[in-house]
Amino acid sequence: MIKSIATGLLASVLWGGAFFGAYAALARAPSGNRDLAAGATLEIAPAKTPAGGRVFIATVPLDAARWDLFLTPRDAAAPADHELWTHRLAHTGTVASDNTLAVAINASMFKGGSWPIRRVGEIARATETTVAAGEVVRRWEHSYMLGFLSDLTPVPTPGKPPPPDMSAWRFAVSAQSWQGFDGKQAWWEQGKLDRRTVVGVSTRTRTLFLGVVEQATLASAAEELMSRGATHVFNLDGGESSTLTVNGHALTGDWRPVANHFGAKAK
Repeated sequence: MIKSIATGLLASVLWGGAFFGAYAALARAPSGNRDLAAGATLEIAPAKTPAGGRVFIATVPLDAARWDLFLTPRDAAAPADHELWTHRLAHTGTVASDNTLAVAINASMFKGGSWPIRRVGEIARATETTVAAGEVVRRWEHSYMLGFLSDLTPVPTPGKPPPPDMSAWRFAVSAQSWQGFDGKQAWWEQGKLDRRTVVGVSTRTRTLFLGVVEQATLASAAEELMSRGATHVFNLDGGESSTLTVNGHALTGDWRPVANHFGAKAK
């Protein structure tokens, strides 16, 4: 009994040391800008919030000749009317690697999986409205939508519920409020400091922004994207879900599996 307890404690210490060692190594990753594929860029910089932390922002030109988007489709085995099954939990890095995504983030809030430790492969349901490759995976009336046409033209909707006909959209993500709309502050709820995943577009330059901000409020995370030219911004799932990957490798987060993932793939 004592031996098994000691073994468990030793394993916990070793696991914790490895985890925090990896996190410390990540925290020392240099800030700066670098080019990704086909005109996309990655910026790692200190966040503007007084709490510190960093911001990871990928920008992707919404050019259908060079890029395609990705949103996790409905799980092929999920019944259409199931109350708690649209996806199976997976790590964003795994999904990005399997689908050769140049950049990816975690997407909608979700329900499901075992609490408090969610496991890969467990069934879950996205709680926000999403469209993946032309299919409406989930519809919820309290969703503000960011849709994309087949040529990747962004279509931000100013109100809710989602439009009854989304057949023209190839992809769409959503949230319960806009933080920025048409270049102006929208609902700037502050919220507590936490890890934040944020998505935005510039309808002026046809640019997609995908970001994760460490230690930010909802408002300050959105402000990071708007200060870089995003005209429309909202937050996706945050906290332990917040993840940004480049070429299948997590630069920040990916500590737990989530229901769905949003990203871009160079052609």
